[in-house]
Amino acid sequence: MDRFEAERIPLTVAVLDMDWHITDPDARYGSGWTGYTWNSSLFPDHR
Repeated sequence: MDRFEAERIPLTVAVLDMDWHITDPDARYGSGWTGYTWNSSLFPDHR
């Protein structure tokens, strides 16, 4: 919370959502909690 305040970022811009994540990655990457792996079929132009 302190960092949001220090950077003057309103908390309303925080998004707690997992829809952008892939949920069935290759087994070598572990579970669906893969960090910043984007589901390109849902968000093809995420950059």
